Amino acid sequence: MRCPESQVCLGLGVIMVLAVAGTAGAASYPPGVYEDPTWAPGWFKSCTAPKSWADWSFTTDPGTNSGPDNEGWNWVFGRSTPSVSLGSSVQWLPGGGKDTTGSIGITGAGTMEFTIWMDNEEADNLKQVWIQFDVRYGDWSTFNLMALQNCVRLTSPSNNGITGNLIYTQPDSNGWVTVTSEWKIDQEEWEQITFKYENVGSGGMEADDVKMLTQCPEPATLSLLALGGLALLRRRR
Repeated sequence: MRCPESQVCLGLGVIMVLAVAGTAGAASYPPGVYEDPTWAPGWFKSCTAPKSWADWSFTTDPGTNSGPDNEGWNWVFGRSTPSVSLGSSVQWLPGGGKDTTGSIGITGAGTMEFTIWMDNEEADNLKQVWIQFDVRYGDWSTFNLMALQNCVRLTSPSNNGITGNLIYTQPDSNGWVTVTSEWKIDQEEWEQITFKYENVGSGGMEADDVKMLTQCPEPATLSLLALGGLALLRRRR
């Protein structure tokens, strides 16, 4: 390809470098090991930009091991280990949960609370943050499910307890409700999501199968720069 003027060559070179950088996040860490979790939504699986995920099944006591059961991220550099922390009244319930391998919760009246923290050191313009977990209440007939909207909040360096786009299922035959919430925020170095319900009745509340993921969409400026460069080259010809 001939570039009669150095400015055009320089501009196209910058565009090519940026385009490569935009797909560099598809590299795995360690190389070749990264895999999307089966439970991830389709939009997360189709993304090749920097992304990360973690899940907790509570088969061991999170009070002594706060790290996830499984985790993954697709950029080259390392990251701090995601963690879960429990409210003062919450305890590990061995033998609890949907599969009886363990859960977290309170067995009587009080406040149900847990927080998930996740690191993300990749720089980008925007981020999608998503969480899903199962929760069981002593008596759903006395519970307003719409109240869950205010129970799930995201905190980050520039956000203080904001609610997201939350959806929930109706209780299944064993009383479990699946809660899902999603946020679209500016890129941050870390996020934490807290579930807190203060008025648990004597029947108690438990949670299980917590899943969290973050995705950094590829900047739209890359495609705009590429289109601009092609248009400039066409005019030069």
